[in-house]
Amino acid sequence: MKNSAIDLAEGEADLTKMLPVVVPDEISQASEAFNRFIKRLDGLIASIYSTADAIIKETEAVAASSEQLNASIEEISSAISEVARGAQEQSTKS
Repeated sequence: MKNSAIDLAEGEADLTKMLPVVVPDEISQASEAFNRFIKRLDGLIASIYSTADAIIKETEAVAASSEQLNASIEEISSAISEVARGAQEQSTKS
């Protein structure tokens, strides 16, 4: 149990290993509590990874939409410039 606690404190914990629970005394109760903590920590880490993955995907989607929007804005700007040139030509011919 001591080694598992040290590994956890040093960031080297293997979250798949559980402590053995041999007899129902304070040490085994502490081992059970530690095992529950490790399971919850493992679930929390999995949730963080899942959330981070979802954020990455959404960020990529926003970036793609932004690129499409930028291309559309450039097309609109070009069209407006052409209309303005045409209007200017018409006004100079009049």
